[in-house]
Amino acid sequence: GQAILDGVGRGQYSLAVLSNGQKYFQSSFEVDEAPGPLQITLPLMRVTGKITYGDTPLRAEIAFGAVSARPIVFESSQAGTFEGILPQRESGWMVTIVASEPPIRRTLRHVAVTLRGPGEGEVRIALGRSRLSGRVVDVLGMPTPALITLAPRGTSDDAVTQFPTGDDGSFRIDGMAPATFVIDAQT
Repeated sequence: GQAILDGVGRGQYSLAVLSNGQKYFQSSFEVDEAPGPLQITLPLMRVTGKITYGDTPLRAEIAFGAVSARPIVFESSQAGTFEGILPQRESGWMVTIVASEPPIRRTLRHVAVTLRGPGEGEVRIALGRSRLSGRVVDVLGMPTPALITLAPRGTSDDAVTQFPTGDDGSFRIDGMAPATFVIDAQT
């Protein structure tokens, strides 16, 4: 990642790379004299990672960045491994994990990328073997489809998660952190 800026005059500048309001990079710099084209390098790193569900490798989609923005998406293999390129940043990443088997949809607020060398990082994501399942029924006790919202209470690292039930109102989500959650069903 590089940006080449032409016609930059003297002064102090701040450069930010944003995607739908999410900041991936920011740097401030000063130009003492107009040097002609100014080249700025965005610090990127090659990231390798592994995701597990308990002790079992997990095949999943792993999205780095807010879902409302354009996240950077990796696919893990059957061995639970993934790799790709991320902007280097000081703070952790919001990461959303989606797997079909077992059915997992989990958003973590602060996933760290450990630097392993110049331009190289590593991520380890370990999801506990937990399961939350149930069925949504109406006031007459009849099963009904709904949108489930799970909101963590207290100090959980999880973010709010939403997912639909089946047509019969049943739901199952695996890999949640041990925590207290408020569950809401909207029909």
